Amino acid sequence: MSFVGALPLSTRRGYESVPCVFAHKQTMRRVALPWVIALVTVLGATSAQADPVRLTVEDVVTRAKSANVELLASRKDLDVATANLERSKALLPANPYVTGGSRYSQHFKPDLGFFLSQEFEVAGQRQKRIDAAAQGLEKATWEAKSSEQSLVANAKVAFIHALMSADRVALAQQSVDVARTLVEHLEGAKRLSDSQRIDLNVAQIQESRARRELVTAQAADADGLDALRSLLGLPLHQEIELVGAPDTEVRELPPAPELVQRALQQRPDLQALRHDLQRADFQLALAQRERIPNVTVTGGISRFEGDTLAGGDIGVPIPIFHDKAAEVHEATAERGRLGLQVQNQEATIEKEVREALRASTVAAGDLLEQQREIVPKSEENLRIQQRLQERGQISATDVVGAQVDLYTARREYLEAVENYNKSLIELERVVGGDLANGSSAPPTPAEAKPAEAEPPAAEPTEPATVPAEPAAN
Repeated sequence: MSFVGALPLSTRRGYESVPCVFAHKQTMRRVALPWVIALVTVLGATSAQADPVRLTVEDVVTRAKSANVELLASRKDLDVATANLERSKALLPANPYVTGGSRYSQHFKPDLGFFLSQEFEVAGQRQKRIDAAAQGLEKATWEAKSSEQSLVANAKVAFIHALMSADRVALAQQSVDVARTLVEHLEGAKRLSDSQRIDLNVAQIQESRARRELVTAQAADADGLDALRSLLGLPLHQEIELVGAPDTEVRELPPAPELVQRALQQRPDLQALRHDLQRADFQLALAQRERIPNVTVTGGISRFEGDTLAGGDIGVPIPIFHDKAAEVHEATAERGRLGLQVQNQEATIEKEVREALRASTVAAGDLLEQQREIVPKSEENLRIQQRLQERGQISATDVVGAQVDLYTARREYLEAVENYNKSLIELERVVGGDLANGSSAPPTPAEAKPAEAEPPAAEPTEPATVPAEPAAN
């Protein structure tokens, strides 16, 4: 039985099988190529997502401006105001009106007529309309700037909070390590007296508390980074590396009257209100001038019974039923309302500036106390307690208490740094610009201790040797 006839031609003829192999390979290439491209794309995207994004405070501000939907929407208001200004620049209030017609009769030639009408404003309404629209554009510009300044302040606050949250995690981890070292040392004793058991229990309790605070600090750090990612429009799984350090040098700020005066001159929300008030002034003047009727001029040419007739008409509406009194009343009320809003905003701004300045002063004083008194003396107390323990004059419980005090002092120092930076950001926001004439406040000779960017690193607690006591029977 022969199976040759059942085989394909390429199998029966060796020289014809080679093209089939090539065709098979080409088909495999066509099938595999899209998968290779997709795999490379996925791997590239995964690698890009794995790489952390390095962000300085300037990067955060720039990204926030480009990603914030509310800010982008406020900028669209500029386009609307610009279109309104272009519409107000029309030379005439309406387009020309053209009419034409014809009439036929059995006994006369057809009559034809064409007429052109145009309405004219005679009281200068166009210029007032342009002035009002120009002030509306200025208002939209300052409102966009106000939204931008608020966004910049929020971005800086989010950056500072995330930065300080990372420092809190490091400090909490440091506290756990120190507590663990002390516990391991106390657990190394073969036989413990009652007082040594108390010391061990106290150390273990402190370690548990430190671990709990570490978990809390890590959760707060994750929340701060997520808030920053949302503000910048980044995916929540995107790794972020923050670059920079908070301001720890207390600056001398301008006096309150100067800051209030500057805020009244440059606050964008107040400037927007003032331009809106000027727009209302022009709108009131426009409403008053619109009480003067527009004039309509009509010209035409017609044929009547073989004669050509040319001429024109002038029409003026009689303001009997609608005399624009309601529009004038409405514009007057709007102008009065905006005037009151400007006065209220000026008083509010002065109050905000003074409150923000007082908050900055309090935060600066707290930071100085932490830098010059609380943290250094807490460190000194721990060193003294360690020396006393080594000489057997105190127990490990006293050392644990000193460690807790030092950890609390360093944590309060980080809070003081964050509060001081946030107070400066808030003061810049309420003033409406950078704080000029600021300088570092020189410390007095008695307080000459350099400010540090972060709390001093904790010295490893050497538990020392716990004084031996007779073992409890």
